[in-house]
Amino acid sequence: MSRAGIPEGITLDDIRQAISDLLGGVEHSFGRATKYRLIEDGVWLAPKAVVGLAARRIVGRPLKPSEFSSGVGPGQAVHFLRSHGFTVEEADDIAWDLEPGDSIVRKQLHARYGGAGQGGISPSAKSPNVMIFSQPLIAEQYGDKDGWKTEGCFDYTGEGQVGDMEIVRGNRRIYEHQHDGNALRLFEGASGEVSYVGEFRIDPDKPYYRTDALDREGATREAIIFRLWPVDVIPERSSDDERKTVVEEVEVEDSRTEIVSVPQQAGAREAVRREAELVHAYKTTIERKGRRLVRHRCRPSSESSALYTDLYDPDLNLLIEAKGSATRESVRMAIGQLADYSRFLEPRPRLAVLLPVRPRLDLEELLSSQRIAALWRREDGSFEGNADDNFV
Repeated sequence: MSRAGIPEGITLDDIRQAISDLLGGVEHSFGRATKYRLIEDGVWLAPKAVVGLAARRIVGRPLKPSEFSSGVGPGQAVHFLRSHGFTVEEADDIAWDLEPGDSIVRKQLHARYGGAGQGGISPSAKSPNVMIFSQPLIAEQYGDKDGWKTEGCFDYTGEGQVGDMEIVRGNRRIYEHQHDGNALRLFEGASGEVSYVGEFRIDPDKPYYRTDALDREGATREAIIFRLWPVDVIPERSSDDERKTVVEEVEVEDSRTEIVSVPQQAGAREAVRREAELVHAYKTTIERKGRRLVRHRCRPSSESSALYTDLYDPDLNLLIEAKGSATRESVRMAIGQLADYSRFLEPRPRLAVLLPVRPRLDLEELLSSQRIAALWRREDGSFEGNADDNFV
């Protein structure tokens, strides 16, 4: 072992494994990057932590911070990493000088503190900050709702426009901001002039929850809602009106989609496409008869995100849930969704499930037992139902 305490024999693979582990959130006893930084995937890494973990294969355990030193001299962590081809920078002394309520043009914000000029989540490689931008009106179009909650935390919708949200990319930057040594800075607005709300920290006990929401293509998916606590700003409180269940009629959008080329989600994408085409065909058929179809947006009092029905016929007081297949699983899911949605509507609507083909006899009987009609598409493209009323 050298005088500075860094053992000989550490390889590039050892260093790369240490970096990967640090990015993955491995626990360690080293402090965050301060004077020097190795930047990987937009995250500040402490050179001493990288070297300490890279020594595990040689020593059989991570080095302790007291066993070697940081710095640029021979035998020190910064010099060691640079000698192995890694870029280690001296950290800029960029003090955060915005106060809650201050406004700034977003381009100027990033010129000063770093980060990307687009997107809702913008980690900086120039300063120890992750900047996040909230646009409640835009988020609400997809069933999400950013904002203060009654207990004083702020709900912030993660990123991801299609499919279920995951803790990757920008979402991981929020989830691990404290581990990475970054402050989380919230702004209202996303372009032009934005307003600084303040610094936040993710809830240590319940950092996020998942809820149903719409994606960019109109499909229901799981959204991630982060729970953030203010550090330097007094939280606002939700009003009593905001805590009431809200139900409103909205237009049925043409959400027919092409199959997205993602192998692990191919089946889900195909089901979304079939369901959207079925809804569009039924809507076209009914509107030719002079009736108008809408859908409902229901926001339960205890939820941050809205629920969206598929179709509603106001003339018949008929709530319809569409499915892209007539399997037992799809029919069961439709029954549950109709039970969920119908409890918000007054007067209570009649219920129907719209399917691409006639369901098997047992599934028709299952629907009938729940007082739900079946509607299906014939081979000639017209629609038929098993209800006494003329729903088609």
